[in-house]
Amino acid sequence: MDAQLVALFRKFQDNHCDAAEAQQVLQYIESGHHLDEWEAAIAQHASLLMDSPEVANRTPEQATALYQRIMAATAAQTHTKPTTQTLRPSIKQRLLYRKYSYLILPILLAAIATAIYFNRSNLPVQDVAPGYNQATLTLADGTKIALDSAQSGIVVNDQDIKYSNGNPVQNVILSGERGKEQGGAEGSLPTSLTLTTPKGGQYQIILSDGTKVWLNAASTLKYPSRFSGDSREVYLEGEAYFEVNNNPSIGAMQDNRKSYLVNRKSNAPFIVKSRNQQTTVLGTEFNINSYEPSVKTTLVTGAVQVSSDGRGRNDGFVLKPGEQSILKADNFTKTKTDIQKSIAWKNNEFRFTGENLGGAMQQIARWYDLNVIFTDEALKQAPVSGIINRQENLSTILRIFEKAGLKFTITGKRLTIKKK
Repeated sequence: MDAQLVALFRKFQDNHCDAAEAQQVLQYIESGHHLDEWEAAIAQHASLLMDSPEVANRTPEQATALYQRIMAATAAQTHTKPTTQTLRPSIKQRLLYRKYSYLILPILLAAIATAIYFNRSNLPVQDVAPGYNQATLTLADGTKIALDSAQSGIVVNDQDIKYSNGNPVQNVILSGERGKEQGGAEGSLPTSLTLTTPKGGQYQIILSDGTKVWLNAASTLKYPSRFSGDSREVYLEGEAYFEVNNNPSIGAMQDNRKSYLVNRKSNAPFIVKSRNQQTTVLGTEFNINSYEPSVKTTLVTGAVQVSSDGRGRNDGFVLKPGEQSILKADNFTKTKTDIQKSIAWKNNEFRFTGENLGGAMQQIARWYDLNVIFTDEALKQAPVSGIINRQENLSTILRIFEKAGLKFTITGKRLTIKKK
């Protein structure tokens, strides 16, 4: 994300741009690019709004009146259609506000509603750093290797596993005579491996067929050192984003890779088994969230077949991009979804659109390695909305929620939440 663009958009929202800057913003927005920076600027604007006594100190009746005035003003502006031939920059700014008010209003109104819902309180004294790259690799014999946190991920090769920078992971020999001498896999037979991230951790892996996997916090991926047979199968607990290679024979031609060790059938299905679900795909990008209590599969590109318990094609759905399947107990459903929300973690974001406080805190607890306790269970149902950078310290995250009247207490790894 471009911090300078975010600052420019904030300047524009505050009506402090000169003519050249206003024209630049207009071109950016009209092009449809840099929407992430635009949304970040809006989120900052909303945060400042919540600090304003004009919002935080309003009664529900006053908040309703404010909402009605905003909507009325927006409607009035939307129906005004002056020409743009001779407009001065200040008027262009107003037009842009009218055109993109639908992006701003939901966030501002959510901030108003949340500020009214709670009373104000204090920030925690103790701070917690965000999660980072950390994972454990478990070999077939049970040996556990703590992976380098300075690296973003690992790459599975024929004879060894390397970090993303090309350095080998120590004490891992997967195949060949040298492998047998040093306790590795026998000959060229595939061996079972497990990659695990703790709470507060994330890691990436490129499998032997070239498939890329991003593993979220508190997650486990079980996979073979190389794929064989007529399918490529892995097992997932937790959450991961998959970018499946639909032509494994290409991946087999990479450096330090023997093509005869990899299934050469480019149409070998890639199968992800998770809790009570099987996802089958040839080549695509998708996200699977199998944290309790449900399994959510979101398709980004391509097509996948999801089925419960792997019982077959008729016991599930074929997903199209932008669709999500949800398996909860015996209930299996399919719906349209917000892709960016589902994969926000991969982009180092929290996206709480349409979320409640309980769900938001579950995500925060996994990433900051915390146990969350609500003194009032009803607080879990409070609606929240917003976009937050996952690389912020916990104090920055809680400060946003604190402005809505919540009080936080941190004791070790326990985060207690209550109303003041």
